Amino acid sequence: MRETLLFFNFPDKKQWIRLQQAFLPLKLRLKKIPKEDYEKPVGYLAGQKELPCPLKNYEGDELDAPMLVMVGLDRFRMDAVLSCLRSPGMPKIDYKAVLTPTNQSWSVLQLFEELKKEHIQMHIKNPSSKNL
Repeated sequence: MRETLLFFNFPDKKQWIRLQQAFLPLKLRLKKIPKEDYEKPVGYLAGQKELPCPLKNYEGDELDAPMLVMVGLDRFRMDAVLSCLRSPGMPKIDYKAVLTPTNQSWSVLQLFEELKKEHIQMHIKNPSSKNL
């Protein structure tokens, strides 16, 4: 699968341009997912068109915060992405995931809810952590 970064809830154009510029040297495909696709499986949005996909568009609220899903990256490329995200001026993204066989069939909304739960649990276990 092609190395791709899926971005969700990035309405700020300046932040989006900053992300595009920052990841340009890594030659990754960046894909900004519109809100109407939030009921579709994350794997489908990553290019796995064989996954079943609802025909109707999502009409609910936007996600509470930005989310990033990394697709097809090895450990070294993931480290490069995470390092880039820690650079000054980059938007803060608390909710990050890697596309896996388990979560590829989840909707964007399901994945976001799971990441929120994990984020809360991590803060409970380590309240001094600043950037998870």
